[in-house]
Amino acid sequence: MSTQMGQALVECSVLNLFGERSQRYVQEDVFQLWQFMMYHKHGFQVENPQPCRWLPLLPGGNNVPSGPLVNRVQLSRWDAELQKVQFIERFVSADDTAKVSDLLRKHYSPELLGGYPLELKIEPGYVSI
Repeated sequence: MSTQMGQALVECSVLNLFGERSQRYVQEDVFQLWQFMMYHKHGFQVENPQPCRWLPLLPGGNNVPSGPLVNRVQLSRWDAELQKVQFIERFVSADDTAKVSDLLRKHYSPELLGGYPLELKIEPGYVSI
């Protein structure tokens, strides 16, 4: 799914109810809805949004990262009811990839998967601001 053109994202920081900050990378086309949900559903403050572009790391080191290392995490599963593959895609800092991947997996119970596998793909990349 990656392209040489990359993916338009918004980089921002999120302040949770305990005063903890985290860095987030959200697809540009859903950012306003995501920001609304963070505030109204979770009570989080979204601060300092700025546009950026996620770019994949090319095999053989043909591109040198100019910004933070950010991985594309993609989960896919077969939805027997809809008869199609469903995808969830997130962009997370390289340091948080394992933690976020585990959290995303926990959203899928064996009953929801219906005996079909849950596939995880991690594509290394970086953001250019």
